[in-house]
Amino acid sequence: MHSDIWRRLAVICALGTGTASAGDAASPDPAGFVPIQAVIAGDCWGRFPDDVLGAVRGCKAADGDNRLALQVIDDELGRPRVGATADCGAARCAPLTEILAISPGRRLLLRTPARRLDAVAAVVQAAKAQGRVMIEPELNRVVGSSEPLALAPGVRYWHERIQAASTVTMLHIAEVDLDTPGLSLVGTAGDTSGGGEFSAAPTTQFARSHDLVLAVNASYFLPFEGGRLLSDAFVPLPGQGVDAEGLSIVDGKLVSDAATADRRVNAAFCVDRRGRAAIARAHCPRNTRLGLGAGPLLLLDRRRQPREASRADYYDHPAPRSAIGLDAHRRKLWVVVADGRQPGYSDGLTLDQLTAVFERLGATAAMNLDGGGSSTLVGRLHGQVRALNSPIHTGIPGRERAVATQLGVCVGTCR
Repeated sequence: MHSDIWRRLAVICALGTGTASAGDAASPDPAGFVPIQAVIAGDCWGRFPDDVLGAVRGCKAADGDNRLALQVIDDELGRPRVGATADCGAARCAPLTEILAISPGRRLLLRTPARRLDAVAAVVQAAKAQGRVMIEPELNRVVGSSEPLALAPGVRYWHERIQAASTVTMLHIAEVDLDTPGLSLVGTAGDTSGGGEFSAAPTTQFARSHDLVLAVNASYFLPFEGGRLLSDAFVPLPGQGVDAEGLSIVDGKLVSDAATADRRVNAAFCVDRRGRAAIARAHCPRNTRLGLGAGPLLLLDRRRQPREASRADYYDHPAPRSAIGLDAHRRKLWVVVADGRQPGYSDGLTLDQLTAVFERLGATAAMNLDGGGSSTLVGRLHGQVRALNSPIHTGIPGRERAVATQLGVCVGTCR
C-alpha cells in the first residue's frame, strides 16, 4: 500500500492522541494535519439535507486551506460509504468511490471508524487520491471500569482501569465457564494457500467467519516485519501466508509443531476431545483436539515460573499484552488483554503485573500470548462483532493487525 496515505493518517493520529515520539513527528508531510475549524461555508449543508453527492458538488470549503469533512459510516462489511453525519438514509450517504470520482480536485478529510481504516485507505489508493485526502481515525475507546456484561451464556466481559504511581492501564477481561452446555473452544484452521501454515487475518474476521461470541489473538508468527508509526512496512498483510511459532493443533490434526527458536514460546494451551482444557509446558498430549503454543509460561500449579534470562526487556517493559489462564478445576478460563503504547490512556503491563492479574482472578495456571500490536480481544455485542479493546497496530489506536492464529469461544452452533 502507498506509504503517503498512512503517513498522513499517522500524523493526524499522533497529533490527536499524543502517541508520536519527537522523532516520529519531526518531519510531517507538507499536507499534514490541519485543524478543522469551519469546514463548510455558511449553511451549505442545509441546502442538501438528503443529498451528500449534491453537497460535495455544490458546497465550498469555508477556508481555502481547509478540507471538506465527511463521516465514514461504521458499516460492519462492504465498501466504504460516507455522509455529512453518521445518520445514513436515502441519499444522505454515498459510496466513497463516487465521492472521489465527482470531486477530483476536492481536498477531503475522512473521519473514519477504526475498523474501516484499511478499507478506506484501499479505496483512496485505488483512486490515486492520496495527495488530497486525509484520514482522521476516530477513537472509540472505553473509559473507567465497568460491571461484567454477559456476551452469551457462560461468557462475561468487563474492563478495568488500573492506576499505578506513574502508569495507567486499561485492562479487558473475559471469563468463560467451560462447563456451559453448548460452549466449545475453537482455533484457527490451517490454510496453505498463501504459502505458509496459515493465512493471516484480523481477529474480527476470524470471529465473524465462525459466528463466535469471543476471540483473542494467539501465537507468535513469522514472517514478521513490524510496521512503524510513519510507515506501512508491516508484514504480513491480510491473506499472506504465515507460520506459527510453536504448537498448533486443530480438530486433532497437527498444523504446526512445537519446535521454534523463539525462547519465549515455552507453554501450550490444550483442549482434549472431551472439552477439558489445560495449560502445560510446550507440548500437548496425544488426545488433544485443540492446541496452541505461546509463552512465556506465567503460572503453573499456582507458582510463578522462572524468567527466560535473555529477554529481560520483554518481561519488564510495559506493553500491550494478551494472555489466558485457568482455575484449579480447569472449568473456568480467563482471557486478559491489556491495552498499551497509548500514553495518557493505557501504557500496558509488564509480565509480572500481568501474572498478578491472574493471581487476583484466581487462576492457578496462566500463559502469555503474542502481544504488542497483535493484542486484540473481540466480542459479539448486540449482534455485532467488534474489537473490545484498543489495538495499536503500526502505532495507530484502534487499527487491528492480521495475525496467524486465534482462540475463539463458540456458544451453540458455529461455522
